[in-house]
Amino acid sequence: ALQMKRIQYALVQRLPVQLLHGLLVIDVFFEEEDGLVLLDYKTDAVSSMEELWNRYETQLDYYQEAVQKLLGKPVKERILYSFHLERY
Repeated sequence: ALQMKRIQYALVQRLPVQLLHGLLVIDVFFEEEDGLVLLDYKTDAVSSMEELWNRYETQLDYYQEAVQKLLGKPVKERILYSFHLERY
């Protein structure tokens, strides 16, 4: 029940997680039966999703580490959504 409240809080309020040298703010994460899913929104004007992943893969690595430490469950999927490209 406590973990579900944390997940619900994250979806509505955005969850700040202190990790290493700074404050990370995860846009959205949710739990499915077989693991956690991270979702991060980006507004960068990019020409491809590959370019976006090149910019933000390390950031998602930090998010994954934080969520796994907080909830003690594996992250099964990481999603970047580009508002500029209107896709993920």
